[in-house]
Amino acid sequence: MSQYKLIFALLLSYDKHCNALGQLEYTVYKNIVIVFGKKQWNEEKLTVGSCPFQKIRGIILNDVELSEFNKVHTRLGSASLFKNGMLYAAASYANKRAALNMTANRGLNFGNIGLNVFAEQSQQIDVITNSVKEADDELANVLIFPELSINHDMLGTLENSLSSTSNLNLVVAGSYYKGSSGSTYKNISIIYAKIGGKWEAVTEYSKLIPFTMGYTEKISDIYGFDKSKYPVGQYKLLVEDIEMNDNITLLPYKDCIVGVAICRDAMDLLDSHNPLHKYCDFVDVMLVISDNTGDSNMFVGTAECLARWHNCATVYTNSIHEAGTDKLDSHLEISFALYPRKGSNVTSSTSVSGEINYAEEPFKAANFDPNMVGILYSHGITYGTLDESKHCKIYEIVAAK
Repeated sequence: MSQYKLIFALLLSYDKHCNALGQLEYTVYKNIVIVFGKKQWNEEKLTVGSCPFQKIRGIILNDVELSEFNKVHTRLGSASLFKNGMLYAAASYANKRAALNMTANRGLNFGNIGLNVFAEQSQQIDVITNSVKEADDELANVLIFPELSINHDMLGTLENSLSSTSNLNLVVAGSYYKGSSGSTYKNISIIYAKIGGKWEAVTEYSKLIPFTMGYTEKISDIYGFDKSKYPVGQYKLLVEDIEMNDNITLLPYKDCIVGVAICRDAMDLLDSHNPLHKYCDFVDVMLVISDNTGDSNMFVGTAECLARWHNCATVYTNSIHEAGTDKLDSHLEISFALYPRKGSNVTSSTSVSGEINYAEEPFKAANFDPNMVGILYSHGITYGTLDESKHCKIYEIVAAK
């Protein structure tokens, strides 16, 4: 115990004297990555779940994660993502015409039905081209697409659209199912970065926690599943038919570290399988993409925790259209950005924006007790009518001075 106290005291002392670092310095020792240099948010607060250091952070990676980290750092480590203390992020939410489709794929163990979700090709082209143009025109340097919004055969369309951009530097290209009938699928996202003026697919991220939903008579009718093939009494759950990956993905820039998550990977910090337990204090920004068709409270709650406890910003986006239906979801935030406020002795966080489609009287429409709003929803989220002519929201995220 005395040795640990001595190491802790030395680290605290060093933490106070590394202010001069103008950029992040990365050191790898075996499977441990240590980074020296301040995060983009520097509130001096300490909770049970947070890191006590302001300018020293570390993470333990497995062999696969470390190999990928080193490869990505070689390509991104000399580039910056923030511009004059600002991160301009665009969250594509598709549009009302970009309907998603859901199909039963195969029976799994434990009475589950494997599930795939997809969008029509023409709608994907519309989402890709318009979102890229809007984001670049609005000077955004980061763009994220919703989960399952861009199939593998549409990545060429995305790459062509990116080739004419002048402001974008980083793109999380939605996700798609990688696999074939009878094999194991992955819900995988390709991540593009501009390096030396040219776009490259620098790495990828595979979803860790699958989507699940109860299989009932009503659900079967809504999505048109063949009940003779998938009897309601026999199958209890609809389960996303993916291999549960164990590896996180990090994007180590010169001025910040970015993490990526897909939908349920970032829903609940109390879930021991949640990869955010590994990210928390290490990253400056989490980019979360989703195809959520239910209430987003847990996403907002997780983002609040990351902001308040771990000095980590979250940019989240979602498709506005429920899978398999012709209506908009009436009770979820389409996109938002949450990040820590600047200044000492501040324990709350700031949400730049949010969208909900019963925007005129959101809490009255949901029959919420006004006193509960502060518990269920971030005070910082502002609700406004959705612009049906647009495909994405732009967020200006301000770093600490």
